[in-house]
Amino acid sequence: MNGQGKMRLNFAAFVFFLTLPIMLNVSVAKAEDGNSAGIYGNLNWFRIGTSRPIRLETNDQISDGCWTSVVATQNTVKLELQRSNIEFTDAEEVSATYLMLNAIGYETNDYSCVAYISLIASSFLMETTEVGNEKLLSGDFPVFWQSGALLSGSKSGMANRIKNKAVELTQSFILSISAERKRIRNELENDANLTKAQKVLWDSYITIALEGKAN
Repeated sequence: MNGQGKMRLNFAAFVFFLTLPIMLNVSVAKAEDGNSAGIYGNLNWFRIGTSRPIRLETNDQISDGCWTSVVATQNTVKLELQRSNIEFTDAEEVSATYLMLNAIGYETNDYSCVAYISLIASSFLMETTEVGNEKLLSGDFPVFWQSGALLSGSKSGMANRIKNKAVELTQSFILSISAERKRIRNELENDANLTKAQKVLWDSYITIALEGKAN
């Protein structure tokens, strides 16, 4: 198989993988021991842009001159975040929320291109595993939000299409922040398994997280 054939197979596999439904479901419940209030969900929605500023990274896998405005696209994404008062950072920090702009594509002929663009959000998660009397710590950056789109058209207009789609994806992410915050709070408020005191405790923690004082 020639190089272009392999690239096309890799592109198809990449699109299939990224369109898998990996969004996390959020629900709230009381811990089984009855003495603590547990929440199943990702509290990073309340820490995004505060104690966990966003770090934008770009994975540019587009060839054949189909994307000639990478920096301009990055700046446009940052501008959308800034307009929504979401803090971002250029430093590599474990505490940051990582927003990855993925782009893979190539020319289909001398005048046309195809590309898959996606925006993926992840943040650091520490897990503890008990082995006998010892506790083993491990960390990873699981994805908690993603969205993408397949683009095709003239090579001369592809860079602008990618930039516009990146803006749309960023706006979708920003809207998801407020939507997920509202959803988690509603589930906390309506959970019959939690006591009033436990609900007050969670509400206090969420308030602290929104103020950027909780990690």
